[in-house]
Amino acid sequence: LWRKRYKELFDSVNAVLCEGPYMMSAIQKLGCPEEKIHLYHLGVNVDLIKFNEPTWQKGRPLRILMAATFTEKKGLPYGLLSIAKLRKIRPDLDIKVTLVGDSQRKGKDRDKQSILQTISKGKLTDIVTMIGSCSHDELLRLALEHDIFLSPSVTAKNGDTEGGAPVTIIEMAAAGLIIVSTNHCDIPNVLGKTNRQLLSNERDIDGLTNILNWLLKNPDQWKTIAVENRLLIEKEYNIENQGIELEKIYENILVQ
Repeated sequence: LWRKRYKELFDSVNAVLCEGPYMMSAIQKLGCPEEKIHLYHLGVNVDLIKFNEPTWQKGRPLRILMAATFTEKKGLPYGLLSIAKLRKIRPDLDIKVTLVGDSQRKGKDRDKQSILQTISKGKLTDIVTMIGSCSHDELLRLALEHDIFLSPSVTAKNGDTEGGAPVTIIEMAAAGLIIVSTNHCDIPNVLGKTNRQLLSNERDIDGLTNILNWLLKNPDQWKTIAVENRLLIEKEYNIENQGIELEKIYENILVQ
């Protein structure tokens, strides 16, 4: 039924905008003609996002930020379990975790319960601060107070995915946080070369832990990672530049 509806959609529109190569491939597989597909990156207001050069060094608390709606595709339990494992590997390390977000469902929610149970079973209660939902301005302020943004997206059991890449990853990378995430959908495409090489597979707790541990052993690489991310976002994901690109797409459609 949905493939039939998609075909009707693709036949009736002049263009389909996709935020990244993964999304483009998925849309084409659903039957959209290749000539109607356009790559169009989501833009963020880089002028409002202050770039904070990484300053973490050995002996200082490691501050990890996690922010997402409490849904399966966000992979939050896997990120929390990787932190629990890191504590065992590095008992000398002082870790502080801020978890932003909540469930959109009323009453008892399976995904939220999974997160709470992971915090309890992983013995993370003493280091995780849950602050619920917050404003966009508050999230950008929190970015300035943290070192790493942990966002391990996965493909949910029902097939739900990010489709492209979470805007929070783009914004946190623009703010100078090191991104610890997964090779999921278009996430690799919104990160600079060095950070892109540090992504783990989905649901790979050991992989996430190894990335975190590598970062702790190589703090001299953090500045390179952060600068590469910021430059890529300024070039490819700046909302002003993307507005111009969108205008070009519309103009090309109108002259066809």
